[in-house]
Amino acid sequence: MFCENCGTQVPDDAKFCPNCGQVFENGDAAPAPVVPEVPPVPVPPVAPQPVEQPVVQQPAAPEQQFVQPQPGMPGRQFGQQPYMPQPGGEKPKKKAPGFLIPLLLIIAIVALIAVVAVMLLSKGSGSGKKGAVLARISSTNGVLFADEAFYDLKGGSEDMDDYIYGRYSMDQSMYLYSDDDNDLYYIKHDLKPEKVAKNVSDVDRVLISVDNNTIVYQDESDNLYTYNVKTKASEKIAKDVRSYGEFSMSPDGKYVAYVDEDEDLYLYNGKESVKADKKVDNVVAVFSANRIYYRKGEKLYLYNGKEGNKVLSDYSNLCFNRDGSQILYNDNNNKVCIYEVRKDESTKIGKGSVYGVYCPKDYSVSTKVKSSGYTYAYMIDSFKNQIIGTGNGTYWVNNKMTDTVKITSDDVYFMYISNSGKSMLYLDGNKLYYVPKIGEKMEEKLLAKNVDDVAANGDLSVIYYQKDDEIYYITTSGKETLITDDYDDEGFALNNADGALYVIIDDDLYKAGKKEDSLEKIEKDVEFVVGSGGYPNFYGVVYGTYDDDYYYIEKGKPTKFN
Repeated sequence: MFCENCGTQVPDDAKFCPNCGQVFENGDAAPAPVVPEVPPVPVPPVAPQPVEQPVVQQPAAPEQQFVQPQPGMPGRQFGQQPYMPQPGGEKPKKKAPGFLIPLLLIIAIVALIAVVAVMLLSKGSGSGKKGAVLARISSTNGVLFADEAFYDLKGGSEDMDDYIYGRYSMDQSMYLYSDDDNDLYYIKHDLKPEKVAKNVSDVDRVLISVDNNTIVYQDESDNLYTYNVKTKASEKIAKDVRSYGEFSMSPDGKYVAYVDEDEDLYLYNGKESVKADKKVDNVVAVFSANRIYYRKGEKLYLYNGKEGNKVLSDYSNLCFNRDGSQILYNDNNNKVCIYEVRKDESTKIGKGSVYGVYCPKDYSVSTKVKSSGYTYAYMIDSFKNQIIGTGNGTYWVNNKMTDTVKITSDDVYFMYISNSGKSMLYLDGNKLYYVPKIGEKMEEKLLAKNVDDVAANGDLSVIYYQKDDEIYYITTSGKETLITDDYDDEGFALNNADGALYVIIDDDLYKAGKKEDSLEKIEKDVEFVVGSGGYPNFYGVVYGTYDDDYYYIEKGKPTKFN
């Protein structure tokens, strides 16, 4: 049988899931949930390394995997995500350096945030309003962990003597990790590790607020704490909390809901814990004192500040909006539905497994709200006017959330949504399309055929694509310019800081312009290059030489950082 919460296969007589802690009534799990297929990461061949398979199985240890599939995770490459299917006829890549293995691991962890991000349609280009956070690690606001050290990408570094395992905050400006002694730390771009607590063995079950000011963690004695990043002080808020991490924090960090060993549900409001319900299977999400979602008897309940009421009995793949007033989910017939608290009803808007909500490149606006399992809240007011991905393709949700407009099939390779949210670029099979206006009446324009790779900037004013050994610059009107016909799949990355493509030809790194033969040599003997055109945790690009020197470029000269 399979766990309904996370999809892990468990023994038929299991009482709870060993992966996420889901409690089974009378030892019976629900039928296998719909878990979206997640394609493998198309990186150059490297030494064998365990990678989690995109099927319903016991997950690999987090530090050994590139991508953790979970409900709500997209199953295709959408420009900013570092995993994608290989297109037909693509040439084998050159072997990646050893540095690229941990580097891509970090990229995948960061992309776990970006993957479950939302499209911002109405607030303009890059405004960052209403909770949107630019998803970039740059030389000024980010920290990168790779090769057993932290880097600020300006030349500063902090070596780690112990083995560590961790993950990024939502805006990627903070890295949470635990060491060999199970001590919990965080580090920012100032490269000064701050110890949060000891005896915290699972950083995956540590929650952090959207503003990075509040951390909630559970120690090995099942005590639950909040930590104030500004004051660097911890407060014990509960004891005897279920040992498999049965707690949730609101995105703003003001509320914590948890289930104790007696199966009672409590809400901590910043001052005290108040009992909300009893005989609860597990907590799902909390948003305020009168909005706690929890599971009881295979059904989803909502606590309104006075009592708990059943809201759904037929659900999987739950995704919430900012305040928890809407739920995007699948019913048991694999229909895509949206539940609205104010109407106390659900609307069926399509079919196929919910993979996620898509956003402009450079944005990450979703945060994990449940300790055990993968439950996310999107920092948007509503799911209307958003683009969602399902097992059948990508869809735009209309203004009334009563219907959808299909945009693409399920064979999409890349998708870029402009920062304004008004236009998009995508690669369907090997055909490159441009949609100038997203909405009820979308008209797609075919830009190029036989395309193997594509990279674009945030407003889609700079687009490069590759086919065979050729690289082209192309405009949204379809005018294209041949940049080079000597490319051999050695490396291809867009720099969002200067809007240029960086490409490796015969082991030399070049910066490409928009005119024919406009190649400027940057470095020789370069082994790899990765950047913001496909890897959202760099605003610029990172490249490495065969001498194992690593450099970061935004604008101007490269900075060596290892």
